[in-house]
Amino acid sequence: MSKRGDKSGNSVVLGLAIFFFFFSVMMIGFVFICTDEEYNFNQQIARGYITRDALFFNIYDPSAAIARFGGWMSYGEDPEDVVFFGNVDFNVNEEGMISPDSSPIEAADPDFVLTNPVLEDGRTAMETVLGAGSGSYFASLHRGTLRGVFYHGKRSVDVPLISGRFFTEEECLAEEPLAVVGQDVYKSCYEENGHDYLDYMDKKYEVIGVTAISGASAMDSLVFINLGSIPAEEQIKGIFYIDNASSAESVFEEMNRKSEEVLRTTLTRRHTPVALIDVVSGGMYLKNYLKVFMVFLLVFFYGSILLLAIRSHKVKSAVLRLCGVSFKKFMDIFCRRSVLWAVAGIILAVLLSVFAIFFGMFSLPFALLWKIFGEFLILDILLLIVFVVISGIVEYRIDPGKVVTRI
Repeated sequence: MSKRGDKSGNSVVLGLAIFFFFFSVMMIGFVFICTDEEYNFNQQIARGYITRDALFFNIYDPSAAIARFGGWMSYGEDPEDVVFFGNVDFNVNEEGMISPDSSPIEAADPDFVLTNPVLEDGRTAMETVLGAGSGSYFASLHRGTLRGVFYHGKRSVDVPLISGRFFTEEECLAEEPLAVVGQDVYKSCYEENGHDYLDYMDKKYEVIGVTAISGASAMDSLVFINLGSIPAEEQIKGIFYIDNASSAESVFEEMNRKSEEVLRTTLTRRHTPVALIDVVSGGMYLKNYLKVFMVFLLVFFYGSILLLAIRSHKVKSAVLRLCGVSFKKFMDIFCRRSVLWAVAGIILAVLLSVFAIFFGMFSLPFALLWKIFGEFLILDILLLIVFVVISGIVEYRIDPGKVVTRI
């Protein structure tokens, strides 16, 4: 094979490397991030649209007897070294036989009565507790498929809707019965005077929105209602959670302090429910260290291709400039080839990404899909601009005489 053929082959190899790099940044990045978002989204859906960072709690009732749990034990190296787990009490008779006592632990304050009074400002004590946090957050009563909603800040609400709207911040504490329901629940609604209604909790709720995603999910059976429409005695029955907060811990502490003041008792943290998808996956997909590794590979291949491109044109640049070809003309030749390869890769990635969006390859809201698409498209374009700028700076600083002397 001739030297000319070798050079032509090297040029094609470099062009293909540029093509596949810019194609991969857009396409592989889009697929990976969408898959990660879909994984997190599926977890959220499996919990009834509650994120894995949500903080669950309930009102501590001192008058309630405490249930016993556990009752298992383990032995150390010494047979007499026995460790019991849980709060089950064990009795040992004269023969050394161990029998568990699972009777409930007596209440700390049997005379305590948990109530939810209406305060001077017209709010119930529970409404005041849930509204005691600062910043943006979503707080809700959680009871089966019921969600009694209160929130601060529009950014804390991202419930996907297929029609209608969600509650405003002011409507959350209004007494007017309003509801946002899943698409299966919506089948039980009826129309009256141009509005949809749902008979729920012995009230007639106006349905202002319907929530669902592209496929069947736990969202379809949920009923979101404004907290203010729930009777005071019902507001304190169930568990609660804080979600979509920058610091759920600080919001919980603020609520806890307010609870001691208006409910005369504290709040107790609960474990976050484990979704089936957590058990199946073990929470392993796209951990942060995997994302860091992907970024490292991106930087490595980007630098390698950039270095290869600069070296492949180094001699050509020196010879052409000694022959009187201007730097501007050389950059025009260099950019035309490299940019065309890169743009071809970007265009193919864009077409495949748009195809994936419109044909529903990812069960995600369209707004999120287009956001991810736009971010990777901008990243690809910026990488191309940096590629050309760095190449131009290096080529401009080349001393043609020295390069030719080394040949």
